[in-house]
Amino acid sequence: DPRTRQAIGMALDFPWTNKNLFYGLYERQTSFFDGSDFAASGLPDAAELALLEPFRAQLAPAIFTEPPFTATEADGSGRDRKQLRAGAELLAEAGWNRDGKGLVRGDGQRLTVEFLIQTQAFERVLAPFIDNLKAIGVEASMRLVDATQYQRRKNDFDFDVMANRIMFDATPIDGIDQIFGSASADLPSGSNIAGLKSPVVDALVSKAGTVKSREELVAVLRALDRVLRAEQIWIPAWGSSEHRVAAWDMFSWPEKKPDYGFSPELLWWFDAEKAVAIGKAD
Repeated sequence: DPRTRQAIGMALDFPWTNKNLFYGLYERQTSFFDGSDFAASGLPDAAELALLEPFRAQLAPAIFTEPPFTATEADGSGRDRKQLRAGAELLAEAGWNRDGKGLVRGDGQRLTVEFLIQTQAFERVLAPFIDNLKAIGVEASMRLVDATQYQRRKNDFDFDVMANRIMFDATPIDGIDQIFGSASADLPSGSNIAGLKSPVVDALVSKAGTVKSREELVAVLRALDRVLRAEQIWIPAWGSSEHRVAAWDMFSWPEKKPDYGFSPELLWWFDAEKAVAIGKAD
């Protein structure tokens, strides 16, 4: 039930995490195609509606009447009671009820969430997140494993939640079927780690491979973005629009960054005047 997944994500207070742990350096992600023309926004336009309309019966009504799902932002206190209450209400709507020990469904299944990690760096990020989940009745925990076990459990889909970064080319056609398509949902070592199986997603992914123009591709991927975000298969994490590099101040690079590369890695040169100024001429 997408409401269960949404409620779990609402327990993450990103503003608090960003301020207290990340020095305010990051931004919350919103789209699967963040920072590009393919990120959906506002209400679907005519081109998107033409793609989505044949699947109206299989899609949440909100996809047609509301902007694409964006994670609600907590108040930065570390424990936003209003947001946690809203998350608890979503869980109740999804059939989870408190019984004194946690949350349980009518069939007896308990709501437990384990975050699988392979580095201690995530412990300080997840600890307050887990505390918030426990506050609304979710039995949450984290498990730190070595790299080998982490990869094996990922391959076997033996996890509840794990971190993952998705990177696309400037024209993201190749590979999106492997990340979102049903055919790769059960493949060990595959890229569809959420195990997503959606006929609508499959149809849009297939359509992306047949477009004849950039304009068509934009419409298809924006429609796909709306559908993916409504599925609640991820808890949007964080990224940065900045590319940070530490270097001795004796190098120079172009003032304007190349469109599809980073300076100074792509292009740099030794600057004799700078080197003299910092005593690194020899």
